[in-house]
Amino acid sequence: MAFIRAACVLAIAMVAALFAVENMHEVAIGIFPVDSTVFLPVYLIVLAPLAAGLVAGWVLSGIAGGKSRRRRLRRETVRTGGRKTAMTPASGKNPALPAAP
Repeated sequence: MAFIRAACVLAIAMVAALFAVENMHEVAIGIFPVDSTVFLPVYLIVLAPLAAGLVAGWVLSGIAGGKSRRRRLRRETVRTGGRKTAMTPASGKNPALPAAP
């Protein structure tokens, strides 16, 4: 699984690098109420919001995943009466507990 993740990250990085190299020319960006103009390269205008969205999604999914993980652990603690049980790392399921209906 780590190989697939690394291959996907590498492919995305290569596409982003090629996009940046091909779009080096600058464009003028002006915001309507403000009377100023900023000149930025096209790749920065496209890739910066994309990167910001990816980071925001990563952070938000980590927060949501942490909440569900805590909720699952709390449920497991109540179900087992507070005693420790061995979890299988591959599936995340406890072999000592019966399967949920």
